[in-house]
Amino acid sequence: MDYIAFLKTYVLHMKNYFTNTAFCILCFVFTLQLSAMDDFEVKEPITDVVILANGESIQGEIVKFSANSLKIKNDDGILKIKNNEIGLIALAQELTAAEKYQLGILDGKRYALNKGGNLAVGFFFGLIGTAVVYVSSDQLPSYQAANGAQKAIANDINYIQGYEKGARSKSGSQALIGNGILVLLYGLSLSGV
Repeated sequence: MDYIAFLKTYVLHMKNYFTNTAFCILCFVFTLQLSAMDDFEVKEPITDVVILANGESIQGEIVKFSANSLKIKNDDGILKIKNNEIGLIALAQELTAAEKYQLGILDGKRYALNKGGNLAVGFFFGLIGTAVVYVSSDQLPSYQAANGAQKAIANDINYIQGYEKGARSKSGSQALIGNGILVLLYGLSLSGV
């Protein structure tokens, strides 16, 4: 708004009392609007920050967490970053329940326990062992996960449910790998190699 023109209009209308009164009311309303605007500040938009393992920092809005990567939207467009390239993630707002669940799945796969034991069960007991491992693998967040980067959400029910699913998936896949090794060795022994 042009304040100089506003003041010129005020001076021109000072001659007439009725106009002056109406103008004073308008000035009062304008002052109220200005005082209300003092509480409102235009701030820089808060962004998410992803620090890569090589030290590079990427700022933007994380738009998707997936099992092996995340997508971040910034001025360069949408970038896909693989989980093994990520060193640290700083989020601008609190995570939603779905995001906590996804982070739980990722940590469950990362920190799942008994990987070697599950591989051995799959090797010695075949598909039945794999099924037993998958069904019985009920893991809560490990010490590493509870005190790591997700410390703030380690007790959240969505994170815990995601962690259990990720750990069960990792344990089952380890048992399945053991089963695959058994089948491969059995096939090689039958072929006479």
